Amino acid sequence: MSELDSWTGEPLNKVRLFDIGSASLRAYIDGSEKSPIALLSNVGCWYGQTGARKVLHSDPSGWIDISNSLEYVVWHERTLFAALDNKSATTIHMGRSIFAMLHCICSRLDDKAIWFGNRIISTLIHDSAQKARNRKLVGWQEAPLYGFALRLFAIWKGLPSFESDLDVQPLGIYEDVLDSWFNLSKLEQNLAVACDYHVHQAFDDSDNDTQEFFVPLYDLFPVEILAIKRIREDLGQPIPNITHPLLQTTLAEPPSNLVPSNDQLLNEVSSKVCHDFSLLNPWK
Repeated sequence: MSELDSWTGEPLNKVRLFDIGSASLRAYIDGSEKSPIALLSNVGCWYGQTGARKVLHSDPSGWIDISNSLEYVVWHERTLFAALDNKSATTIHMGRSIFAMLHCICSRLDDKAIWFGNRIISTLIHDSAQKARNRKLVGWQEAPLYGFALRLFAIWKGLPSFESDLDVQPLGIYEDVLDSWFNLSKLEQNLAVACDYHVHQAFDDSDNDTQEFFVPLYDLFPVEILAIKRIREDLGQPIPNITHPLLQTTLAEPPSNLVPSNDQLLNEVSSKVCHDFSLLNPWK
């Protein structure tokens, strides 16, 4: 927590991410900035970090900041996919989209979660058919979490298996989680190991680490565990009881009645994105 306190207390971080990012997004609305890409993720990063700090210091208003963070990241990724579709972008690294999908699942933003899951899977299958040519999504073979998150999505929505179509990264501990899905005691044990993996990939730094959790907010926020709990709840399956330090902070207990973000700046940016890319219904 001390590192997070220091980071959020550094004035330059707020200036660089939030102040400049917000001003540049207003310039995008006015037409003097060409694209909101990167700017949206910068503002989202600031909201996520400040929200995490508040929640860890027992200030529940931090959950509003975390909700804002998710919405900014969601629109950043949606804009990237729109740019991919009109060929103004050539590739997307899928790591941030995976976190957006998982966070949408546990926040019950189902229209957005479903859009990301379906779009990522269909694009990956298309890329696989292209072999090494013109891949649109990159980075998904770098870490076990990414393939696991898509397997979770498929379980949640009852989709047929698609892994045979993809050259997926071995799932490691997450394969054990899936194998024990219907054995609660083993599932709880394997999820505790998955929590160890989360912490290791968030804070250790070696050449052999995949470091998929070395991401602001998601280093401390157990988004994949919360998504698993929500999916099992929806499927009428028992909720695992996991004892682990990662789940013993206030970040592991998001409120169930959190009001969705209604950020005026983001509303204006998202409206312009829809206009610029002719998105009549961006989540359908």
